[in-house]
Amino acid sequence: MPTPDEQPQETTYSTDRKQLALDAVRSMPSRLVVKETGAPPARDVPVGFIYLRVSTKEQARTGGGAEGYSIPAQRDACLTKAQQMGAIIDQEYVDAGESARSADRDDLQRMLKDVKAIRPDYVYVHKIDRLARNREDDIAINLMLRKYGVKLISCTENIDDTPSGKLLYGLMAEIAQFYSGNLALEVMKGLLPKAEEGGTPFRAPLGYLNRREARNGVEVSWVELDAERAEIIRWCLEEYATGEWSAIDLTLAAGAKGLTTRPTPTRPSKPIPLTTMYHILANPYYMGVVSYQGIHYEGKHPALIEPDTWLAVQAVLAAHNHTGEKDRVHLHYLRSTIYCSACGGRLIFSQNTGRGGTYLYYMCVKKKTKTNNCRRPAVRVEKIEGGIADFYGRFQVPPAYAEQIRAAVRAELASQQTEAKRGLTVPLSASSALKTNARSCWKPTTPEPSPKTSWPAR
Repeated sequence: MPTPDEQPQETTYSTDRKQLALDAVRSMPSRLVVKETGAPPARDVPVGFIYLRVSTKEQARTGGGAEGYSIPAQRDACLTKAQQMGAIIDQEYVDAGESARSADRDDLQRMLKDVKAIRPDYVYVHKIDRLARNREDDIAINLMLRKYGVKLISCTENIDDTPSGKLLYGLMAEIAQFYSGNLALEVMKGLLPKAEEGGTPFRAPLGYLNRREARNGVEVSWVELDAERAEIIRWCLEEYATGEWSAIDLTLAAGAKGLTTRPTPTRPSKPIPLTTMYHILANPYYMGVVSYQGIHYEGKHPALIEPDTWLAVQAVLAAHNHTGEKDRVHLHYLRSTIYCSACGGRLIFSQNTGRGGTYLYYMCVKKKTKTNNCRRPAVRVEKIEGGIADFYGRFQVPPAYAEQIRAAVRAELASQQTEAKRGLTVPLSASSALKTNARSCWKPTTPEPSPKTSWPAR
């Protein structure tokens, strides 16, 4: 048994061993320490992103400034909130004139990519409806932020990670979606009466301009001709009605005359593509008709062409209505079936006459209309025909697949024959029943002899 003098020494020794064990645990390799992968990296000062948005281009230009009034106000609120939280702003993202009903916004998508790369501590928004007004997008964005350990901060709404804060966030997100959907519904209510009165409830097509101004305190909107493009479009419609033009050649000729798309704040004007030309040729708006929700109304806007001209254009379109190039002058059996190996555009048939005679080519439609930078030169028809013949000469169906194809074809033919016989059974049965009924109703009778007429003797 230890003496009383030895007892404190044992206690001291035991305490020292515990201290050594704790020190050993603390000095264990870091690979054994579990670290949350979604957490942002450790920083001395938290880092934040700012996301700003307005719904319309008009809001972004209100007051004549570069950003209007709303975006600077949102920025000031976010900077003040970040300063209160002791965070520094690393990046700012602005979507000016973008609806929150879709997450397909340039700066929003750029911010989400940077969230993955930089992993900020906070994302600041003025209100949560600046981020999304679609519940599905809102959930997806928040799940991504949470995955990378980023906290969403609303500058005007008291939202946190407590149960009550999450409930408030869910309610605010639902209200934002309701507001957006209800606003769209209310706007749609006014568009139909506008169309019925001959107004244009959409952006006017190329060749026209939408105008709006306040008159005597009332906002008035109307559509007028675009002096720069209207006459060229009129020429296109009248020329195509003659049947002497293909749509591709007409597109090139219109581009040579100066027909371009309308410029926007982010995109300069450029020559119209072939698809736009087809939209112009098929649009009844140019003869004074407004089409809205499948119903046609007589419009108040000035017509570019007469109805007879527009109908002639539709007749030419119907005559040219092939799945590929719409040109009925030159025919070739390979049209609409071969494509450019460089860019994937359809190859169109071209017949050119020179000093040596007539030359037949296939040319990429995207190169001809300058839709892209395709450099594939025109290819002689003989070369293409030879290549296709060579391909089919080398193409063979494996015997197993060939037998499956034969069996499927025989089964389909048998099914069609059975259906045909079944379809004939009903009319044949009906015809037989009618004949039987007619025989039962008809009874031959012997004609009675006509009585002799006696005349009195004179």
